Amino acid sequence: MDNGVSIPFQLLKSPQKSISYVLQRMTIGDLFVQKWK
Repeated sequence: MDNGVSIPFQLLKSPQKSISYVLQRMTIGDLFVQKWK
């Protein structure tokens, strides 16, 4: 399977993991925003 296809499938299989992943990315982005302010 192509990587671009398998990754979304993995996220669909484990929605909790994808949600936590998105939250992690968001918190990292928040840290960067606070740093650059």
